[in-house]
Amino acid sequence: MMLRYLLLFMMALLTGQTSAASGQVVITNIHYYQEQAASPLSLTQALQRFAQGDFSLFEPPTLTVGQLSLFEHPALTFGIRDRGVWVRLALENQTGAIQARRLTAGMTWLEQVDVFYISSGRTQTYTGGDGLAANEHLLPAVGIVFALDIADGQSEVWLRVQSLDPITLPIRLESLEQAQQTDSKAHLTSGLLYGILLALAAFQLVLYRILKHRNALFYTLYVGTFVVMNFGYTGYGFAWIYPQNPVIQNYSTLFFMVLHAIFGLLFMRSFLKVRKNFPRLDRGLKLYMLVGLLAITTCTLAQTHLLSALWAFGYITLTTLIMILTSLISITKVKDARYFLLAVCCSMAGLCVTSLSTLGLMPYSQLGYHSAEIGVVCEAFILAIIVTNRLKVIENERITTKFLATYDPLTKLFNRHAFEQMTTKLLQQAEHYHAPLSMAILDLDHFKAINDNYGHHVGDMALKHIADIMKHAARPNDIVARWGGEEIVVLMPNTRLTDAHTLCEELRETICNSPLVTADDESIVITASIGLASTKDYPTFSLLFRAADEQLYLAKKLGRNLVKFVLPSKRGSDLNEA
Repeated sequence: MMLRYLLLFMMALLTGQTSAASGQVVITNIHYYQEQAASPLSLTQALQRFAQGDFSLFEPPTLTVGQLSLFEHPALTFGIRDRGVWVRLALENQTGAIQARRLTAGMTWLEQVDVFYISSGRTQTYTGGDGLAANEHLLPAVGIVFALDIADGQSEVWLRVQSLDPITLPIRLESLEQAQQTDSKAHLTSGLLYGILLALAAFQLVLYRILKHRNALFYTLYVGTFVVMNFGYTGYGFAWIYPQNPVIQNYSTLFFMVLHAIFGLLFMRSFLKVRKNFPRLDRGLKLYMLVGLLAITTCTLAQTHLLSALWAFGYITLTTLIMILTSLISITKVKDARYFLLAVCCSMAGLCVTSLSTLGLMPYSQLGYHSAEIGVVCEAFILAIIVTNRLKVIENERITTKFLATYDPLTKLFNRHAFEQMTTKLLQQAEHYHAPLSMAILDLDHFKAINDNYGHHVGDMALKHIADIMKHAARPNDIVARWGGEEIVVLMPNTRLTDAHTLCEELRETICNSPLVTADDESIVITASIGLASTKDYPTFSLLFRAADEQLYLAKKLGRNLVKFVLPSKRGSDLNEA
């Protein structure tokens, strides 16, 4: 439910950015020309080409959904190319006065955008882009912008754009008030996006620190690299962190695109257990990831921008297809594979819409451009849920395994193994500090008869009943454990033999006076025999246990429902009744 509201809020912000109009300063028509020769055209040459009719008229498509026009603003897309593009905007100011307007000429990743404003025979020139040091024309999350004073009447804006990244030009001519609204919505959308993704990544990182499971770590790296990549191509990194280094701006986004894809594959390998289920595919994925990393590293170091862009876009697209196909073949082998497939499909759908919009293969819109981000948010939420559930199951299994290694599943008392480990440590401490320590062995009288007469389920009830009594009677430092069968042992640190005898007598009387009531409301009186010994006479575990066991045997022999122990003065052979 929360995810749906967040997505609707983001979509409202994004579609809201397309609704600003410029009042009475309007763009009457748009023409464009794609350079064919390697040498760029000058403004004079471009004017000549326009006069010769070489420019094409741009007619922005409009898609109406209800009362919402998704493509109201003109947006030109020319894909990835190594030649420049010219765009002519014919303006008309009907206000009768000079009007201040802000022109958004292109996306933040464009290397160079030259703007020529021509009015009354005079030309004003501006230059921006990430191929230069960051300046006032770079506005993160909005684009490359220029402040213009539009003269009354008719005027022209000429743009020349050169970039080896996708040439995407969402043209907007806005008043200062409208520009402020656009900026606020863009920055709010970015903050919401980063806040959601970083919160999810941080939560999984905490889980990794606690549980040490690689799924959570790879998820964190997968989402984290997307945030870094997005931070780069929206212009925040260039504007705030490395404004004097255009090379980093040109290659960091492409490098992190490939890195994001690689961490996605690592997450997929871990979550879908590819190494176990598809060993040959796993070997191929390792080679594919190595080739991807080496290729983008080589292109970056060699500064081959066009090749880097083609490789990054192609690699991340192919990686998403690989993740989808791997999810499909894992559905019968991995429990949560279908949810993983759903998550990757969300990301894939968003990536496809954004890529097609950016490359000019489908009409451009703000919603379409940000579809990759919306898809990643959906993917991140779904993956976070299934990773958390997977870790919860793993942690429950770990807790259960640890419990079974320490406790008896029927009585919930410590088991024999845990009792021996704790007793060994306590005996060492008692010897070091010369402290008394006593041990009692309790055995239920006529327990076989209870099983024979009432059934083993009642026998189990009797064991749990006695265990509950002993847990309530035990002191905080006493250790109570089921030794085996109907035998229960109690270790009493810092307890002299006489005090232990008093405690055991009270326990025996409590058991005798606390009959078991069955499901049929039948009352069964249970008694217990107890053997007791102390480390004062038996300093090792084997001697201590043997002495207590001998006293238990004597209690049984003398009629049951008794507590027996060895008097210190009679250690060795004489066994006296307490």
